[in-house]
Amino acid sequence: HARSTDGGHSFSAPRRLVGSMARPARAPSLAVAADGRVHLAYALGDDRDPARAEIHVTTSADGGLSFGNATVLAPGAPHSDAPRLALGPDGTLHLVHAESTAGPFAAHRIRYLRSVDRGRRFGTPAVLPLPAGAAGAGFPQLAIGRCGEVVVAWESWPDSANGRPRGLGLAVS
Repeated sequence: HARSTDGGHSFSAPRRLVGSMARPARAPSLAVAADGRVHLAYALGDDRDPARAEIHVTTSADGGLSFGNATVLAPGAPHSDAPRLALGPDGTLHLVHAESTAGPFAAHRIRYLRSVDRGRRFGTPAVLPLPAGAAGAGFPQLAIGRCGEVVVAWESWPDSANGRPRGLGLAVS
C-alpha cells in the first residue's frame, strides 16, 4: 500500500498490509467514501491449502494510514476470488466476487453482498443468475449509477472444462 497526499505527484513508501509469499493476497479492490474512509477487499489464500481462498474486507478510518481488522466473507468456501467494491450515493458499500464450491479450476458463480454500516457487516449474499448456456462465471466488474443502480458484468464460460470465456453476463438492479 502506498499513499499520496498531493494528488498523485508523490507517494509514501510502499508497505505490505496483508499476505505473504506462502499466503498471497490478490485481486485488491478499493472504494473511497466521501468521509475519507478507504475500503479494501482482497482474496487471501489459505496457508494450509493453497487452492483455497477467502474474500476479506478491511476499512481505514484515517484515509489509509491504518486499516482495521478484516471481515472474512464466505468463510470456508473452497475458492473465492476477484472481489470488486463500489460505493453507492447513499454510502452503501457493494461487493461482488467469484466463488467456486469445488476449487479454483471448477466452475465459478458470482456473488453479490452489501453493507449499510460502513463495511462492518455484510448482508446475506445473493448469487447472480448465469446467462442461458453458461456453466460458469468469473472476473466480475461492478459500477453504481447516480441513482444507486447496481450494475454487474462478468465473463461467462459455456462449460467448466473450457479454459476461455465465450461471452459476458450482465445484471442490473
